[in-house]
Amino acid sequence: MLILGESRSGEIVHFLDAATNGTSGVMGTWHANSADEVFERIVQMVLKAQPPLPTEWALRAATALDLVVFVDR
Repeated sequence: MLILGESRSGEIVHFLDAATNGTSGVMGTWHANSADEVFERIVQMVLKAQPPLPTEWALRAATALDLVVFVDR
């Protein structure tokens, strides 16, 4: 199991790599304005990785997410 408390930058790459390579149970948190924006946020963070990865990689990897929970204040 992998739990990522909060991702704001390129560390999301390691999380998505684990999620797409058979790691059983991954969970993470990100800040976004809506549930739909989570995927845009993932792309933004992947582009901050060193070296930046392509947007297509981020969107393909994000398909490994089974559930998005959005909490509004």
